[in-house]
Amino acid sequence: MANNCSYNELMELYKDYCNTIDEIYKLSTCNEEEINKIYNDIKSKLIQTGLLSPDEVLQAVLYASYYNNRYNKSYLSICKKIYDENTEYINIYENVLEKITLRCSLMDVYEENTIYRAIMYDDLISLIKFTELEGFDKDQKLKSRLFEPEPVSLLELCCYYGAVNCFKLLRTKFNLKITEECLDFSFLSGKPDIISECLKKRMPDAISMKHAIISRNLDFICFLNNEYNIEISYEFCSQFHNLQAFFIYLDQTKDINKCFVCSPCFGIPSLCEYFLSHGADINANAFGFKTILHMSTICCKTKVVEALLTHGVEIDAKDCYQKTAVFYAIEREYNDIAELLITHGADVNLFDIDNYAALHIAASKQNKSIVELLISHGALINAQDESGFTPLHHATICFRIEIAEFLILNGADVNIKDKHGSTPLIYASNNSINVIAELLISHGADVNTTDQYGRTPLHYSSIYHNDYLKELLLHMEQILI
Repeated sequence: MANNCSYNELMELYKDYCNTIDEIYKLSTCNEEEINKIYNDIKSKLIQTGLLSPDEVLQAVLYASYYNNRYNKSYLSICKKIYDENTEYINIYENVLEKITLRCSLMDVYEENTIYRAIMYDDLISLIKFTELEGFDKDQKLKSRLFEPEPVSLLELCCYYGAVNCFKLLRTKFNLKITEECLDFSFLSGKPDIISECLKKRMPDAISMKHAIISRNLDFICFLNNEYNIEISYEFCSQFHNLQAFFIYLDQTKDINKCFVCSPCFGIPSLCEYFLSHGADINANAFGFKTILHMSTICCKTKVVEALLTHGVEIDAKDCYQKTAVFYAIEREYNDIAELLITHGADVNLFDIDNYAALHIAASKQNKSIVELLISHGALINAQDESGFTPLHHATICFRIEIAEFLILNGADVNIKDKHGSTPLIYASNNSINVIAELLISHGADVNTTDQYGRTPLHYSSIYHNDYLKELLLHMEQILI
């Protein structure tokens, strides 16, 4: 379909978002006054406008700190400021704080008079002194959790920090090898001299594009796309909050429907509304036949899901795995979205490509409230998947005691067999799940049932030396006699 979206119009609409997010990812100061200015922009242009929640901003800060670790302390300061004014709205603060604090402690390797500090600050004079020391190891590597999983070479550090002078010295004096990591890191720091040298030895790839997207260098994003045909990834654009790169992709491809489908990943309902108002098909699909409702659910964007439901989106659309949005909500335990979808009429008895129904998935999770919701909306309690498993089989194998009990009390068949002739009690015995075995037995499970190998629960309790269950089963057999 024709695309009448305007790059300039979109940039004008979301300039505050783009500029403020850029401040986070491009942060290059330890000055408290400048940090306060960045925080105030975050507060007024992202949080108070509702473009991003405090949690989402913290996630952006966490990502930025990983790829710009020189300024970890500044990122930590911003995190604390966000938390201090939004304590009631934040769920992930402790996790983010712990990770950035750890990264700050790992910066000790850059203390005064170290070669790593010389590289970080592109201090050529200091680096020359280190290289002239007796026993200098040109091939030494920094092993640090700052650069997991692999240790990084001196040249790779130059590329990460954009240390042009140090890079040139190490190449000229020692002819150090340019690695794939050198090239990828060079797109993070964005220094043309380093990128140019790396491109003489290495071909860029999707990771190079990822780093160009993270560093917000639009020239390099377009360069990689135009010269090397590397696609501008919507996943990286959304993960690292680069709306401008996303708009460039839209401007180049003119594929409004594809961009509409992945737009929820940014978590901005007004962006989805923009695409709708400019002719996007609300039930368009992409990325394995996923619709915008699938993507909104996968990205856990509750507000976007709410908006889509008011626009009449097809709630039971299936992707290439035959999954509807409710499957993804339950798999990821996004209870609010699952409840939204179910209460708005999502069919709870559809099956995916593996013949799983939503209740099969819910029964394997530690999420009783969703199981209750599904059953209250008519989920078939004894539905069998491709292997013949019922929700009770799943609850048993996953050791979900409360859910197993709830299923039984609501009519689950305790003696139904799967394709291998096994009842839930067979699996409880085979895996020594005594609590659920007792529960099943107390609700009429057949203790003499056999599977396809002719084995009973007693056989399995003997094989695995489960004396407690063995005694219980023998006792039940005597009662039945």
